[in-house]
Amino acid sequence: MNMQRFEESLNYYDLAIQKNPENADYYNGKAITLCKMDQFEVTLKYFDQAIKYNPQISEYYNNKAITLYKMNKFEKALEQYNLAISKNTENSYYYYCKAITLHKMNRLEEALQHHDRAFELNPEVPDYFNTKAIILSRLNKLNEALEYHDIAIQKNPENSDYHNCKGRKYIWMISQLILQKK
Repeated sequence: MNMQRFEESLNYYDLAIQKNPENADYYNGKAITLCKMDQFEVTLKYFDQAIKYNPQISEYYNNKAITLYKMNKFEKALEQYNLAISKNTENSYYYYCKAITLHKMNRLEEALQHHDRAFELNPEVPDYFNTKAIILSRLNKLNEALEYHDIAIQKNPENSDYHNCKGRKYIWMISQLILQKK
């Protein structure tokens, strides 16, 4: 999408907000558009407005957390993920996003716990399995990581990234065996 379309979108959100300034969805939509334009500081203000007008919508907190993640403000992102989860404990994506943030913070065991909760809620999302495999690899649990890569590939055999990740695990395992023999 080109920048002109984003600007048009923002203009329509502004008109909608002028006509109905207490509709939280309009602020959320504008924030999402601004986030896609990498205007993160302004994005946060609009998510705050959405939350102000409807603090029960978990999606607003999750969207704000994603923005904070993109800004490398991981602790603040975790706070927002926790709020999103407290509003909706059944949304697997929130646990997945929190797991990715914990992974980025090198809190790998916690990340695995949140991945497991995401699986419980929605075992059909291949990205959950692939990302868990990556974390398991970082914990040097390579055989278990390969199993999770296999599940991701079974769920979506057309995704080349899953095959690539699994191939890289094999190369790494082979290089470790060679080093052990020396």
